[in-house]
Amino acid sequence: ASLSPPDVRLQLFFLTVPVLSYPQAFHYKDIMKLQLLNIFIACTFCISCSQKPVKTERIQVSPKVLTDSLFIKSAASFICIGDYLVLQDPRQVSNFIKIYDTKGHLVSEVGQIGNGPEEFILPECIPFGENKFLTWNRYGTFQTAVSSSENQFKQEFRSFNVFNGKNQSIQLCKNGNFITYDPTKDHVITLYSPDGKEIASAGKLPFSSDIANREHFYSGKIVYNHENQILLLYLEVLPYAATFKVTSSNISLLNERTFGNPEYTINGDQMQVKEGGKNCLVGCCLTEDFIISIMNDPDYTGNDKSQTSPKRHTVGVYDYDFNLVKIVNLGMPRYNLAASGKDNTFYAIVQNPENSIIEIEL
Repeated sequence: ASLSPPDVRLQLFFLTVPVLSYPQAFHYKDIMKLQLLNIFIACTFCISCSQKPVKTERIQVSPKVLTDSLFIKSAASFICIGDYLVLQDPRQVSNFIKIYDTKGHLVSEVGQIGNGPEEFILPECIPFGENKFLTWNRYGTFQTAVSSSENQFKQEFRSFNVFNGKNQSIQLCKNGNFITYDPTKDHVITLYSPDGKEIASAGKLPFSSDIANREHFYSGKIVYNHENQILLLYLEVLPYAATFKVTSSNISLLNERTFGNPEYTINGDQMQVKEGGKNCLVGCCLTEDFIISIMNDPDYTGNDKSQTSPKRHTVGVYDYDFNLVKIVNLGMPRYNLAASGKDNTFYAIVQNPENSIIEIEL
């Protein structure tokens, strides 16, 4: 009944009342059960009607500046791995990966951009366990390198069959199995062993499976919180996101949300999207209780459209049911977000006025 529209629930409630007018047809205990059922339905109806939308709180914070001397051109990825923060700037040919501790000290620089056997063309860094990260090449040889604090983050090149050019986004479980997002598959989330054996799959997008160029229109990212084993999938063209519980051997859908009413048409196998990216989650990280997303300030009314505009000072804080619970103003333009997932602390690369790393505790 709680899933029915209010008028339907009301009808269901009153339809049960006439039954109590025929006591001769029922035993006394049956009548008592029916009365309790009526009370339960009435309470459910009242509660469901009294539920209110979650109120969004606006917060102005004074972040802790960890370092204000990044000396980077841009950060393609930014992650937290235990006691370290890892960012990569592929515009720098040499040492494009920068590793900082969570106090803001530069610890190491590694990685080469190029076409060589131990170089990357379009790399991405992902957590690979406590104080470790893996760099994978999205194109070319699909090679990977593991870096660890145990060996001063020297790169160790390894081979995994999961990295084959088909997966758009990849994460890692605690036990070493890989989680992938491939929008061309019917079940877009797949769990693989390191040797490429499929263990489980889940996740079906609420859009047509017969369109051409699904890789573009359903392009997306996955982020994984090792602490609570929750995986977030968010699309980049259409405003859709979903959460999954991913263990070492199973994937189950927890929640999904389409934000607003995406305007798209499908003619044959061709899709057209009116405003690609509108209302989409952007650049997300996961804390203990929240999904943090880069969000332009919805209340900004000025005309400044620059990269340093005040509308670019905010992030959105969602609970794991996709309710927007906070809009946090950092007081400076933000570009990338990262979190360990152990608590409700997250980090951001901002312009302050130079590229800096800040820490925010919610």
